[in-house]
Amino acid sequence: MAERKRTGSKRRRRSTVEVHQKSAPPRVHRHTLIEINRAVFTARRKAAHERAFELLREEIPATAKEKERRAAQYQFCLQLFDDAMTATQRSQIEQETPVLQYLRLIRETVSANLALVHHELALIHQAAEFSRLLGDTVLARFQIRSDVVSEGERGVLERVSSLLQFGDPILRKDDEERMATFTPDDHRRYRLALREYRRFYRRPLACKEPVARETPAP
Repeated sequence: MAERKRTGSKRRRRSTVEVHQKSAPPRVHRHTLIEINRAVFTARRKAAHERAFELLREEIPATAKEKERRAAQYQFCLQLFDDAMTATQRSQIEQETPVLQYLRLIRETVSANLALVHHELALIHQAAEFSRLLGDTVLARFQIRSDVVSEGERGVLERVSSLLQFGDPILRKDDEERMATFTPDDHRRYRLALREYRRFYRRPLACKEPVARETPAP
């Protein structure tokens, strides 16, 4: 009798599992999600990199007398490169590629300039305290005027410009290879997403996400 009860209990458990498996929606494979979202993520990466390129090559060098503004612009560039890296990672199977290596390198370089500007701003805004700790003579060797670009920042910015010249063709080539595999609907979604993300990255940082959204992972 006990054996029959155990057998019946096992059958009921198997039946419950089978019903659950039949009713549960099928999981979407990661590779399928990558294929579905590649057009949108490629557009987002392009828009983010374009905006960072404009800031670092044109807008930031033109704000030589506004150190605080440059700090905010450098911070925004870090966000743009983060978005570009995330879009790349979520739209390819490979874990490491030349595109990711380039984006990681230029992000680290821009981050160094942001740290340098923050340090210079601290010397400016807390001059009295630093003078008390270091003395006026020592402080004078490190202090930077708020309306000039220091030699250190200018040197890093030149390095960033060289990296942009190096990496932009890599991104363009990768975009071309991706778009060569797009279907007509992929091209339509790419154009829509690119327009929305370009608009998005020119708005204040507090704005909401653009309309063109990726298919969420399960």
